[in-house]
Amino acid sequence: MQHQMVQPDFDDQPLTPLPASEEPIQPVRGSRQTWQSILWQEWRHSEDEGYAQQLFELVRNTAVSWKDASLIGLGGALYGALIGYLLGLIMINSTGAVRDWTLLGIIPLALTCALGLAGGLLGLGASRLLPWSIWLAVVTPGVLGRKMGGLARFNLELGLGFLAGMTGWVGFIGGGLLGGGVGYLRFDKDRWPNMSFSILAGGIGAILAGLFFYSNWLGIAGGLLLGVWLGISWGSGPLGLGIMGLGTVIGLLAFGLDDWLVGWLAVGAGFGLGLLPNLAGQGIEPEEAFNFRSWYIWWRNQPPVSGVESALQLTETFRPGQWQYWRDAIRRLRQQKGQPDRPAKLIADLSSDAWVDRFVAWHALIALGGAAVEQIKTFAAGPGDSERDTAIWLLTAIEQDTTQRLAGRLTQLLCPHCLTRFGQHSVSVAWGISYRYYGCRSCHQSRELLDWPAHVIAVLDAGWGGAEHRHKNQLRVNWLKRRTLFDMTRVEIVRATDEEVERFAVQVGNDTDPYRQRHYRGAPCFIGSTCELSENTLRILRSQFGRVERVTHAPVL
Repeated sequence: MQHQMVQPDFDDQPLTPLPASEEPIQPVRGSRQTWQSILWQEWRHSEDEGYAQQLFELVRNTAVSWKDASLIGLGGALYGALIGYLLGLIMINSTGAVRDWTLLGIIPLALTCALGLAGGLLGLGASRLLPWSIWLAVVTPGVLGRKMGGLARFNLELGLGFLAGMTGWVGFIGGGLLGGGVGYLRFDKDRWPNMSFSILAGGIGAILAGLFFYSNWLGIAGGLLLGVWLGISWGSGPLGLGIMGLGTVIGLLAFGLDDWLVGWLAVGAGFGLGLLPNLAGQGIEPEEAFNFRSWYIWWRNQPPVSGVESALQLTETFRPGQWQYWRDAIRRLRQQKGQPDRPAKLIADLSSDAWVDRFVAWHALIALGGAAVEQIKTFAAGPGDSERDTAIWLLTAIEQDTTQRLAGRLTQLLCPHCLTRFGQHSVSVAWGISYRYYGCRSCHQSRELLDWPAHVIAVLDAGWGGAEHRHKNQLRVNWLKRRTLFDMTRVEIVRATDEEVERFAVQVGNDTDPYRQRHYRGAPCFIGSTCELSENTLRILRSQFGRVERVTHAPVL
């Protein structure tokens, strides 16, 4: 009678793996997402660095999807438009006096549109040629800068010095004082040597900004120089656009337009140009990407466990060279899905040094669902933050998995052990965080289920040696064998003594299950013509069930 829901196997994929940048995006069966995007989401939400590193190696060289490519194209268009506008201003103001900029005109507008379109097309084209690991290096702050050593450590002071110079502070001295103050706050170790570099960086930034007081050309060159350096060493295209937007807003609110706007346009254009060397690099390393994963695809939720397992199975076809690292993990996981260990054993494996043990334990606990919730809650109360984070991740996944599989089918599912319909449960962990999950109303398990939307009949028949019998749309359960309550739609008393029937009726009367309490009054009770019951027993039955009738044959359902 047990029925366990499992994910369907994939059809064989008669495709030959292609080079990373040309590999087609393969959808996961039963999902609108590709297996690559599912694994990226799993990596993004993983709290285990060892497991995340293995996922990263699977997808680091995959092509960018068209949806994500559109975002890259948008970024390229913004940087292109910014460079175009700056070039237009240079062309119509090349001989103008300081602070007498003409900010509008047909030439800046035309170049803004032309280079914006060119930048967008370039971004779209490059997004389809370069793998994800390269683009993550462009999004992540300081990937190339960290490889350059300590030179990029003082970019904050450099930028603030430029800001001080643009506001008219006393040149090198003002920028140096600002940079030194920031350095004093930033560095606890080797403070004084680092402060000297902070003062120097702040002063250099102020000098670059001060060039506007001598020549528009020199000022633009200084802004471009600063922007290129920040783009190379700081990286992160979104960060660059953010700096540009913030600088422009501050300028508009506090200092007006003119050379302030042009200076920040120059910095932004230089920043965009400085990002290009990152595109020619080797990409980001797994450890660095893991530390900065909160910067990536934060708008996507953690994928369902079934989707992750389905996506991982496709790696055998599309990543045969890396399948050896996952073969044992998938094999052990399949064994656990068939015959799971006790939750206590799986929770102990969460602390294993081997990522494979932890991976199998996570997914097996999620597959157990409601049966493991209470022990996961206990695990969350452990002494360290890692236990709490892992438990929260597991409970989130169980909530998501059971909601997806069970929430819309509660009236159709029966627990094969309790013969009880499924329902919603909740569990609370520290700080009042609570999670909802679905499982058997009695035992809370959510792994094994019987898809049975039809009638469940409680039978009292001493002449029937069996316990359960399923026929067409009827599941007949012999209460005399089971002696426990279950979700029943009607009762048939064929051969039973007064004592047996009254014991059954007392159980029904003492039942505290709200679902069954509501349904007893609507459940009919049929008594066979050969079953002689006392008037007292009949009175007890009438007090519990909506209709009690003596029949020759029970009505056909």
